[in-house]
Amino acid sequence: MRWFLSPSAAILYCFANQYLSETLDAATPGASVVTVFNMLLFQSVMGTWVMADARQRQIQLPFDFGFLASVAWPVVIPIYLFRTRHWQAFKTIGWFALLNLAGYALAWIPYAICALPLHQN
Repeated sequence: MRWFLSPSAAILYCFANQYLSETLDAATPGASVVTVFNMLLFQSVMGTWVMADARQRQIQLPFDFGFLASVAWPVVIPIYLFRTRHWQAFKTIGWFALLNLAGYALAWIPYAICALPLHQN
């Protein structure tokens, strides 16, 4: 049950939300607000994940490292991973890719349900 509230689950939810908004009609009112909200949420989750991981590994990071990881996560987080895990960073990056694929699969479930033909009499 704790996993559903973890940073990994939040990353999965952000991926699913992003793919769902791309899959469904993007011209709907408020779609851009959802996209911006999702982007901000994803960035903050990435920063939170780095800070939680550093705390778990007892690594002392600069005060504003969480903000830096949130803003520049495509560059900062891989650097952090390789500095803390060395070659094991590929394992974490692989889990991140699996979360991305799982989010893609989750996003297609509502679309597939809506696309099912209705029984006609």
